[in-house]
Amino acid sequence: MHFMGQYLPYNFWKRSFRETMRDVDTVHAHGFANAFTYAVLIFLFLTKRKSNFKLLYTPHAHELSTHRHPKLLGLFVKHVAVKVLNRADKVICLTDHERIMLESYGVRKCLTKVIPNGHLIDGHREAKNRSGRGVLFIGRDAPNKKLSTINELENYFKKSKISVTVVSDVREDRKVSAYKYFKNLPLQELKQHIRSADVLVVPSTYESFGLVVLESLACGTPVVVSDKVMIKEYIEGYDFCEVAEVDDLESFSRSISFFLDMPNDKYFNISEKGIKFADTFTWDNIVNQHYKDIY
Repeated sequence: MHFMGQYLPYNFWKRSFRETMRDVDTVHAHGFANAFTYAVLIFLFLTKRKSNFKLLYTPHAHELSTHRHPKLLGLFVKHVAVKVLNRADKVICLTDHERIMLESYGVRKCLTKVIPNGHLIDGHREAKNRSGRGVLFIGRDAPNKKLSTINELENYFKKSKISVTVVSDVREDRKVSAYKYFKNLPLQELKQHIRSADVLVVPSTYESFGLVVLESLACGTPVVVSDKVMIKEYIEGYDFCEVAEVDDLESFSRSISFFLDMPNDKYFNISEKGIKFADTFTWDNIVNQHYKDIY
């Protein structure tokens, strides 16, 4: 089995396409609004008649309204993306929300299959720490990640004596002096930051899934997510998760305080529940549940 991700098609130009495809039986592509990915896939389709590979596509689709140019993206989706996706052998959706959305765009129902992401963190190897007043943000300094919400909560954090740690590639001019910043952390060090935090905050304007939420729960740290983070489909209603309205600072501060003010016995109880929940989303479990459905 051979997988080609978004950036692997570089190999097509490094050596002949025919040689590259000779030993390929599965192509797994990713990306929703990436023209280069679709260009490569169209090239694949032109050779598919002479090749016997299976094409699996995971779009990580976003709602058109979340894009910088929604009308332009709508035209691209209608005239390019949907036509390409309908030529795939299977379209892998991370949530039911994404499946319904893609089908509303025109992707055929018989092609879609919902398979959530998995994680690689073992939450049982080390004990959960609790500082009492620690908030963590993890994510790129991209518009949809909404780091600005964390910055706009500065007065609340200061007044409530809450320490804030940000793991991001944030620019110097966007940093808040009272916050601690890290970037490009190895996994083991990142896990330590998650375990040391009292709550992870994910204020994104849109996430097709939100893998960092599973990673946080696997480390025993409860989460506050915006209502635009689609993993809420799996975690909403559990007591280790609070869902806040996107861009609503009061909603976020209230949800964060819910966990920070929680007594230790209750906090560690929901921490353990989060670990057990995340255990069902390890990659081993996801593969065992869905491998036969797509391969």
